[in-house]
Amino acid sequence: MLHKIRSQFAAVTVVAALTLTVCGSASAAVQPDSSAVGEGSVVTATSDRTPLTPVIRTAPGQVSSMLSTKTTAVTVPAGTAFRTKVAVNLRLAASTKTAAIRKLAQGATVTATGKTSGAWIKVTAGSVIGWVHSGHLVKVAAKAGTATQSTAAGVAYTTKVAVNLRKGASTNHGVVRKLAKGAAVTTTGKKSGSWLHLKAGASTGWIHSGHLTRSAAPKPSTSTVALWTKTATGLYADQDLSEKLVNIPAQAKVTKVSSTGMLTRITYGTTTGWVSADLLSAGQPGTTAKPYPNATGYSQRAANNIAKWCWGVPVKTYPGTGGFASFYAYTYGPDAMTVTELIEIGSDHPVSSPQSLTTQYHECAHILQYRAYQYDGPAMDKAMDRIYPKGGSNTFWPGYSYHKGTEHMADCMSEVMGAKRINSSTKNGVTTTWYSGYGGSCTTTQLNHAKKLIAGQRV
Repeated sequence: MLHKIRSQFAAVTVVAALTLTVCGSASAAVQPDSSAVGEGSVVTATSDRTPLTPVIRTAPGQVSSMLSTKTTAVTVPAGTAFRTKVAVNLRLAASTKTAAIRKLAQGATVTATGKTSGAWIKVTAGSVIGWVHSGHLVKVAAKAGTATQSTAAGVAYTTKVAVNLRKGASTNHGVVRKLAKGAAVTTTGKKSGSWLHLKAGASTGWIHSGHLTRSAAPKPSTSTVALWTKTATGLYADQDLSEKLVNIPAQAKVTKVSSTGMLTRITYGTTTGWVSADLLSAGQPGTTAKPYPNATGYSQRAANNIAKWCWGVPVKTYPGTGGFASFYAYTYGPDAMTVTELIEIGSDHPVSSPQSLTTQYHECAHILQYRAYQYDGPAMDKAMDRIYPKGGSNTFWPGYSYHKGTEHMADCMSEVMGAKRINSSTKNGVTTTWYSGYGGSCTTTQLNHAKKLIAGQRV
């Protein structure tokens, strides 16, 4: 869902994946991300106030798995080979509601990992692991004398000599690629006689075990790339994010190991696993560093002003004095999501003037509110309205409807950040007083809640 909040006197506008309403007025269509909406996916547009009708949509060029009604549970041994009957998506989890990792062509060969969920089979396709509905697969018959068996996966070998990586477990099969002497390979979990099925870089194939020597155990990762969690999230064993290893709190330091697509492999403490990449930030909370050391233009300078709390959040400008904070989140499972955040700032005042800083901090506060509630807008609004049920002033933008608690708490958070919501300036003997925000005073309790929200905690 997409939330867009108008500051400083703004209405809260909730926008779903299919319909955009800006500041409670005109509507415009929003095209869902084609990579996130797969065959037969159900995209449900939701709003704080008016639920919209679910829409079943099949993207052009994709095969709808809704055409298949087979729901019988399957059991498939690890190492079983299949071919795809039609072009089909390899998915992150056992549902068409989850994101597609890649598109498999008709006739593509995949190998079962031994894990199933209902009629779905978890498979390896090249170097990628994901889920395919069994109705789109046909089993590849094993040739006489070449039946496959299971073996340990992830065992490292090196080649003794230059050798061919083959499509099957004999020299009668074609060559995938030529490997040099000393090339590193890893078992996938299949063998056939003296032949092992191996992964070599992005390729997979078969090599006779006589050409291989067992490698020493790999050294622990020495990566020093530090990242921080934007929200609380689980750390998962596999890329399908189905087996949670441990919970990670918001704003926790982790170490990047690798990344692929929408996921990042990290180490938290002594545990290594996968998380959604968009839930990580390269900026340490509270940092004094700047993402743009040589900032040019209003947007980059504004991004530097809020980097202490909202590192990396894109900032756009427009003529005016107010601001917007918005995010688009596509969720395909617990802790599994893609998120785009955005802050828009009026550029009429100098970028580091008290008036502009107040607006920048207020919009950054909205981003932090949503992060604390893992982008669950309705839950966040309900919590903020509970803290400040009477709401703030709506003097400047009469007629707009907004969650007063959400805006008031953003004001309190901006105060904790250092904003001055009442400012005066004198020019030619005339003093002008500026009022920023929604007009309410922050109690000690509310300021304490504001500190927790800035730290990524729910209140």
